[in-house]
Amino acid sequence: MTDARPVALLLGAALVAAVASPVRQNWSAEKVDDFPLSYYPMFSARRRRHGRVVHVVADHADGTTRDVPYRRLGDGGFNQVRRQVAKRASSAAGADDLAREVLARLSGDLEPPVRVRVLRSTYVYDDFFAGHRAPLRSVQLGAAEPVPAATPPPAHVVPAAPAASAAPAGPAAPVVPGGDHDERKAG
Repeated sequence: MTDARPVALLLGAALVAAVASPVRQNWSAEKVDDFPLSYYPMFSARRRRHGRVVHVVADHADGTTRDVPYRRLGDGGFNQVRRQVAKRASSAAGADDLAREVLARLSGDLEPPVRVRVLRSTYVYDDFFAGHRAPLRSVQLGAAEPVPAATPPPAHVVPAAPAASAAPAGPAAPVVPGGDHDERKAG
């Protein structure tokens, strides 16, 4: 039998060289990311300090503001819904429509919101990932509030008396039973 170790050693060395070959992209002027041999630029590339996010928040009667979970905003996964929200909020009318639709979806909750807002917030990445979740700034793109239902007047209100007629005031003619002015005969 022949010894398989040199062949295995040669194949192992070729495999290690192929997997390590994308590292040379780090020193190249024209970086090319190629699947399946990738140098993972998403992890090694410099990222911006700030990031913008379009999101929907619900304001409640107790004064709290909560982000609306993406599952309540649309169908699909997180990134798909995030793109749909950003696209709809690209115009003021679209942001207002989105806020009204979300408000209608949330109106059946145990604690329905008093207002739904569509915001574009800017976050500092380092602060956000360090636990400081407050945005650097937020711009309201759209909003919706519930329309109050028309309430009937209270039952104890007495309707107003009809206005007096313009007929001249004077003594009223007596009603004589069986006479010409008897209202019981009219009809």
